[in-house]
Amino acid sequence: MKNMEGAERDKYIRIRNAAIDLFDSQGIPNTSVSQITRRAGVAKGTFYLYFENREALERELLQYCMSLSLENSMKFVEDMPTYAEKLRQRTKNMLNYATRYPRESRIATYYYKPVNVVGTSGNPFEKSYEINREFLRLGIEAGEFKPLPLEIITQLFFSGVEGICTCFKENPEYYSREEVVELALDALIDLIAA
Repeated sequence: MKNMEGAERDKYIRIRNAAIDLFDSQGIPNTSVSQITRRAGVAKGTFYLYFENREALERELLQYCMSLSLENSMKFVEDMPTYAEKLRQRTKNMLNYATRYPRESRIATYYYKPVNVVGTSGNPFEKSYEINREFLRLGIEAGEFKPLPLEIITQLFFSGVEGICTCFKENPEYYSREEVVELALDALIDLIAA
């Protein structure tokens, strides 16, 4: 967010939140600037004071959602003593983020493409992938993970995270059962553990 204060910041946040609500409820392609400004309670011209066009709003919202996701994914991670525990905590944090910020999570997911199809370079989730990749590399060096080539173990781990996240999104009742969450995270780490 640009350096804004008071009423200016309030209008920006109202526009952003209206866009998040509408993108989430009716889909990104089905949402117009007019709908966003009506929901935000601002004039259409006000929208263009903050965003060059609708695509600029989309880019900024994706950046906001990704920043929020990254910030939440790193909670308590540095406190973990092993790379396996760091990766486990990050995955748990991502599940918590999806539960705490469901709209923002769904918007970020709209731009998601499976890693095993498109890779990680240029992907909106690239920064998050790089953090995990570095933990995996260091974990291999420390003997915590199977001594596989980094790309193989990375694909195994990322595919596992994708599977767990998808399953919990499609079956939210599983997420409410702590023992299921913990067993799923254990299984994920067991997949790559030495």
